[in-house]
This record gives sequence, structure tokens and C-alpha cells, in this order.
Amino acid sequence: MNQKIKIALENDKLDFINIVWIVGKNNYESLKHLKRKNVIIYDYCNEMSSLYQNIDLVLSRSGAMTIAELIKFEKPSILVPFKFSSENHQHFNAKFLQDNFCSKLIKEDDFNDETFVSTLKNLSQDDRILGSMKSNFKNVNVPDTLSIISNFIMEKKYAL
Repeated sequence: MNQKIKIALENDKLDFINIVWIVGKNNYESLKHLKRKNVIIYDYCNEMSSLYQNIDLVLSRSGAMTIAELIKFEKPSILVPFKFSSENHQHFNAKFLQDNFCSKLIKEDDFNDETFVSTLKNLSQDDRILGSMKSNFKNVNVPDTLSIISNFIMEKKYAL
């Protein structure tokens, strides 16, 4: 994904949006030159809750932690699952949010410059769609995983 964003920035295709881009420690040195008026680049962010409160749309992979954060902060997203994830779990994570109309899923093989920029433009420039995606989080059914895990542990402990 970093490569697609890099190419879009180099070709001035993302001038219509403000970007906060977390590139990873290993990529920071090679990408920091792309910083500009509408682009902030970080190698890492340990203040994600603050960051989520100040953004309208997320572009990300779709690991479990990302999905949990998107649900907690009710952030519309464009999700590009890592196609080599174990048992394709990232696809199913992204599909869960897309099925609840909170996210747009783009398969990694379909994530090209044109699809990326047009999807980003369509979502970011339509407050009605973003608002609808955000409000759809209220209907997401999230299980009480703490109770499920606690009950499982207690059952196993006392089943001996």
C-alpha cells in the first residue's frame, strides 16, 4: 500500500485530501521526502486514539486490531486485506465491516492507482456516504469477547 500511496503522491493525484500517513519505521527514511502541505508522515504512532479522533476516513490493512479500533472509534474505511494472511482472515475481517456498510473492501490484486484514487475521492468527498458509514457502526453486533474468554477459562480450570 505504501508504494501505491507513494506513486499517487508523486503524480499529484492526492491533492484533494489531507493525509496522515503512518509508513513504518523501515520505510520512513525513503518516504519522508513526500511530506507536503497536505501530507503528514510518521514512522510510527503510539497515540492512535488521538489520531482516530482527528480523521474522517482510514485506509488500512484489515488485521484484527485495526478492525477493533475502527469499530471503537466508528471510522469509515477503505480496507485492503493482505492476501497472504493466515487463512485469509484479513479478507473476512474487512468483509465483516463492508457487509455492515462501514467500509469499502478492495482486494489487494484490485488495488491499483486508478481504483485507489477513485475510491478515496468518492468516499472522502461525499459527506452523506461518510456519515452513513459512520452511523452504521451503531448496528455492528460485537460479541462480549471478554465474557466469552473468561467463561471459557473458568470452565476449563474447574473442569479438571
